[in-house]
Amino acid sequence: MEFPTYDVAVARDGLDLDKALEAGEGDGYEVHRVVILHADQLVAEQAGPRYGLVKMTDQPMAYGTLWTWAALTRAGVGIPEFPLFKTRVLSMEKVTQTPVDPTSPGPGTGSP
Repeated sequence: MEFPTYDVAVARDGLDLDKALEAGEGDGYEVHRVVILHADQLVAEQAGPRYGLVKMTDQPMAYGTLWTWAALTRAGVGIPEFPLFKTRVLSMEKVTQTPVDPTSPGPGTGSP
């Protein structure tokens, strides 16, 4: 089973986006890897109208951002409420996962 996974770069509090980019990762922004679960999608679907979102097919980027917000919130990452969070997202990149052959030896096992 594959779960949608994203690397999300979020500007630090008190920095505008340009300053966050200039300062770089760590000082200006943090990158979080987040796995989107069904529960996150459901939270986003229910919260969407509260934040002015309508159909997901009409606003896929907004809902994708809301998914990552819900997942980061679930994971206990200290992020602001969605209206401020969406203005601090610098980048949201889908992580492609390489399928693993379950019959192959794991990394570092010394097997060919």
